Amino acid sequence: MSNFISNFNEKALVFSQNNVLSGFIILFVWTFAESSFFPIPPDFVMWGLVHANPDLWYIYASVVTLASVTGALFGYFIGDKAGRPFLKKFLKGTPEEKDEKLSKVETLFRDYENMAILIAALTPIPYKVFTIMGGIIEMPIKGFVFWSIIGRGLRFFLGAYLFNVIAKNDNLGVYIKSNIELIFIAIGIVFLIGFCIQIYMKKKKEKNSKL
Repeated sequence: MSNFISNFNEKALVFSQNNVLSGFIILFVWTFAESSFFPIPPDFVMWGLVHANPDLWYIYASVVTLASVTGALFGYFIGDKAGRPFLKKFLKGTPEEKDEKLSKVETLFRDYENMAILIAALTPIPYKVFTIMGGIIEMPIKGFVFWSIIGRGLRFFLGAYLFNVIAKNDNLGVYIKSNIELIFIAIGIVFLIGFCIQIYMKKKKEKNSKL
């Protein structure tokens, strides 16, 4: 995976140095698609673009955030119109296993919809599954958009700023590029722990209310 990132980064660097506008367009389209149906996250694209033009990092972050939230709304629309059958295509297993997995995700999402969107927006968890699920359960659109903006904004602005720092510091860049997967996993674990704590506190509160 790290070799893929390095190779992609080098190609994006060469391209974006001579095609700034095209880079913005590719970044927007890629990010929009990732939020609704495309499997590969846009971080690798943004990495190469910021590396080529580090002083534009905040503009790239703005473009990615806007595209991601817009794509999330499209995913929400897909979920609202196409429903569970469409989301099943992203799951593995027999039809019965898919139904069981989907029911568990749906129950979890209904109970913790805001936190679920925030965690998916911030971490490498497939965001499109949650945007589509938001439409399936008809999550309040204002909350959906708000938490998508918060989560995606934090992820991409922090990421773009980090890429900007890396582009100006070769030693730091080499270290982070070689450990990028571990960094994202660590971020995911932190928010997963927070999610588990919220579930525990809610169950504890429900248990105490029955006493």
